Amino acid sequence: MSTSADLAAAIVHAQQIGASHLVPLLRMVRTGAVNVAFVTRGTPAPMGRLKRSNRPAIALLGDDDAAPTGPAGWPQAERLVKWCGAAVVHSTGAKAEHYAAATALALAHRRLLLVETNTAMEPAWLALIQRLRPGLPGLIVRVRPGEPAHPMPSAPAGATIQ
Repeated sequence: MSTSADLAAAIVHAQQIGASHLVPLLRMVRTGAVNVAFVTRGTPAPMGRLKRSNRPAIALLGDDDAAPTGPAGWPQAERLVKWCGAAVVHSTGAKAEHYAAATALALAHRRLLLVETNTAMEPAWLALIQRLRPGLPGLIVRVRPGEPAHPMPSAPAGATIQ
């Protein structure tokens, strides 16, 4: 996605597929306030692009798929933790306000690692960050006490699956 029109289309698409939580982040990319790199498992992190960014940069690492591994499955995890100026470990259902807060953290610290994970892998991600960067500014967005772990194994009662 390189043009404003591409980003506008991505925003609409995110809303259509139920990923409206990404809209605040994509809007900030569209305005030129931040850059974002979607990091995928098994591929090199785009460190050159992240380091050269003249805007605040967000590396979004998606470890909340069907087979989350925690940091052990991400060879680029340590490098990204060392690069970032702040980190968000997100281990609950995605909401737009979570991503708006993450974007604000990126604006404040210029280099943000945003880890999307599940409840089971949250401790491993937090341990990696604590081991490599104790005291790193950040945010933990997790399931509230007493609520089911993320992700829920099935749709909540009354939910419509399309």
